[in-house]
Amino acid sequence: SIENRRVNAELDYQKTKNSVVLYERRIAELQKSKTAEVSVLKDKNNKLKAKIQNNLQHGHDLYDQLVRGESPINWGDYDLLCLFDFVSTIGPEFILSLDSDYTGLNNQQKLFLLVSDFLGKSDFEVCQMFGLEKQSFHNKRYRIAKKRIAA
Repeated sequence: SIENRRVNAELDYQKTKNSVVLYERRIAELQKSKTAEVSVLKDKNNKLKAKIQNNLQHGHDLYDQLVRGESPINWGDYDLLCLFDFVSTIGPEFILSLDSDYTGLNNQQKLFLLVSDFLGKSDFEVCQMFGLEKQSFHNKRYRIAKKRIAA
């Protein structure tokens, strides 16, 4: 009958309106939660960027100490990682050459090459900075040279 069709049409229309309201509420909830999630992720990302920046600054400070001829003998692994990370920004080819031209260098050997080759410190200056006797210096240079990959 016409009345049944009208009632069904009204019910269908009301159901559609109710569904739209429910969907809009859910969309608003999701937008809020996603906005909050995005905000949290941005905050975490910014903190990580700040940490990287602090590490680079620490590496820069250590690099300046080397340039001034100060001794690195009390530096730890973290210090060396920060230093190498910084040097990779100013001399990426040097850092790449440590891995491509040598096999199995440890961080102390990389530091030795950084000071002697990259910074161009004299043998005497290197000995003073590392607290090495002349024979120890030559032994260290020889052990590093044995790790050089033949071209």
